[in-house]
Amino acid sequence: MDLNMGKWTGMQAHHFGLALLLLPLIFKPSACNNQNTQKTPQDGFNFSFTQAVYHATIYENSAARTYANSKIKMGITLDKRFLDIRYRIISGDGRRFFKAEEYVLGDFCFLRIRTKGGNSAILNREIQSNYVLTVKAFVKGEGLPGGLD
Repeated sequence: MDLNMGKWTGMQAHHFGLALLLLPLIFKPSACNNQNTQKTPQDGFNFSFTQAVYHATIYENSAARTYANSKIKMGITLDKRFLDIRYRIISGDGRRFFKAEEYVLGDFCFLRIRTKGGNSAILNREIQSNYVLTVKAFVKGEGLPGGLD
């Protein structure tokens, strides 16, 4: 993508591709959350991301705490119950450049991926041009390990 800053400068801003592989969310409900829900055969709840894979981009040499951009909304549609959903990157980020965040707006829990702050290393397309991150969703208080895959 060429940048135009009033006149042609010849500067290019490269961006990274992020492919996010997402695991479905299945959890065991507590007694107060068992009304008007769709149950799985294991007697838990089954939530899923709006897509199995998302593609997002972020510019090379971006400042700390820069969010990745996606053409479609990333996340989980919530039902009428209030659930405290959290996201965690479980693979693909060995150098710990990224952080997964949640943002609830209405009945949707957005997945937002951003670069971490305070990291002395910066994204460099010549070193690694894309990242494939696997993100897991879980309900706060239900714990991450166990039957949430």
